[in-house]
Amino acid sequence: MKVLMMVDNAIVGDSRVQKTAKSVSDLGHEVLLLGRDLGIPELPNNMGNVEIVRVPVAVPITDFRMVHPRKSIGSIFGYQGSDQCDKAKAKIELRKYSIKTRSEVGTSTVIPKALERLMTAIFAFRRAQYARAWKIQNSKIGLVNRARGFLFNLTRNSVHLFRISPTLYEYESAFLPVAINFQPDVVHAHDFRLAGAGVRMADALSASGKRPKVIYDAHEFLEGISGFTPADTFAFLLNEKVAAKSSDRIITVSQDIAELLTNKYSLSQQPAVVLNAPTTTSAKTCKRKIRIDCGISESLPLGVYLGVLSAKRGISPVLEAMESIPELHFAFVANVNAYNTVFLEEAEKRGLANRVHLLPYVSPSEIVEYVADASFGLAPYLHDVNHEVSLPSKFYEYAIAQLPIVGSDVRVVKKTIEKYGIGEVFTAGDPRTLSEAMSRVINNQKSYVGKYSQAPVSSWTWEAQEAALNVVYESLR
Repeated sequence: MKVLMMVDNAIVGDSRVQKTAKSVSDLGHEVLLLGRDLGIPELPNNMGNVEIVRVPVAVPITDFRMVHPRKSIGSIFGYQGSDQCDKAKAKIELRKYSIKTRSEVGTSTVIPKALERLMTAIFAFRRAQYARAWKIQNSKIGLVNRARGFLFNLTRNSVHLFRISPTLYEYESAFLPVAINFQPDVVHAHDFRLAGAGVRMADALSASGKRPKVIYDAHEFLEGISGFTPADTFAFLLNEKVAAKSSDRIITVSQDIAELLTNKYSLSQQPAVVLNAPTTTSAKTCKRKIRIDCGISESLPLGVYLGVLSAKRGISPVLEAMESIPELHFAFVANVNAYNTVFLEEAEKRGLANRVHLLPYVSPSEIVEYVADASFGLAPYLHDVNHEVSLPSKFYEYAIAQLPIVGSDVRVVKKTIEKYGIGEVFTAGDPRTLSEAMSRVINNQKSYVGKYSQAPVSSWTWEAQEAALNVVYESLR
């Protein structure tokens, strides 16, 4: 079968998408992996037999909406956008300068000052109205958007959905020409932004005579994701509902999320579970060594954290916890983002700069061997829905590497660590209990490693997940 697999990122760094595409290709299918062109130079255009295509996704409507919020009745007199607000502010500054010049040469400034005060008052009023429009747009769904949602549910006309969240239209319009040209037998849509797009693409392609099958691959439980405006979340959920009701198969990353999706959308068939586990049989020898990269010997304890550095990921307490374990070094194998700088500055303030090591990513096929020399792996997630209902990919990577795991007390992580005795649990966000958990693991590392003989580690590999993936694809023939 010809499979169009698509995701809303540049593919690089998204190990689940890469592994899925390669596995589907290895099952004998022709795979075209479609992602977004972010202008990153020299990215590969293939992955074995998988062809990779990246297309630019223009976001003019989304960008315009960000700086030109829609007005409500209560903010009708506000500025049209941030650019207009900035121009008005500049005019006032120019007038103030003009008044100052007049005063210096002895010219009367009574009338200009009165006009300046009036302009300043009008500016303050209109800026407040603009701020009100911004707040309303970004803190409420709004009656108009609710009406659009009702019309979308009633008519299935995607125009109503796209008006709530233009970003959905912008991705779909960029990806659709590739789908039409490729003429796939299966459209495999990763993550929520492209969930409904898979169904709508299949509908569009059916005009040529054959409707492709659709797979929706839910990487997270959408309702538990924070950080979007209420309107966007509203639109994303409407979009996911289309995928839940009209996709031929649904895949997700944990049994808990499969049950949540089944209950939320009253599904007749529970989603297939394909864990986001690391590869083992296809693992490559890693030329880099984590202790060499850190510049430390085997005798020093070394904690490791894999993934994005972010306060939302529960990283903040680590530095304070390290202060009470003077010999502990910590390696953060992380991507580049703004938080990294803040984190390193805080480490320096605490006198930890020589014990905190920020290291670049290694490929998914090398990561298990790379971290194997560490003393333990850290999974510090805070309490939110998605952290509670699935094990993160780093958990499986630590386990395959036979590392003791120090994990926070989010539900599934806590349950798994305690069930098999493969690490220690601490209170999420609490540096004191984190320090205590790390100390216990450091002082008795071998006993935790020994417990892995009783854990189902073989089922926590990507190779074990390929069987479930194969069942899904066979069901679509």
